[in-house]
Amino acid sequence: MVALMVTLLVLAAPALAVETVQTCQCMEYWTCVLGGGMPTTYCGLTESSVCCFPRPPRLGSHSHSSCGRKGADSGIKGVAGAGEWPWHAAILEKDNAVYVCGA
Repeated sequence: MVALMVTLLVLAAPALAVETVQTCQCMEYWTCVLGGGMPTTYCGLTESSVCCFPRPPRLGSHSHSSCGRKGADSGIKGVAGAGEWPWHAAILEKDNAVYVCGA
């Protein structure tokens, strides 16, 4: 019985590898990254062509953002997300150090 189970596992492993190779698309590195993919190995069409796998969908709460509303925080301090400003300029009144305005 144990020998049979080991044989089945060994036979199933190559099928998983073949399935993974079929989902890979060969494309330029930045096309993969900006499209949300995970670049792995070079595929040889050009020096910058990589094998790109689609990222698995994230499980968890869905963000119901809409126009004019801030999306969910990334939870990482000091990192700006898409649509956020990583800087803030402020004009202060010198005598009292009072906030006048900012952008």
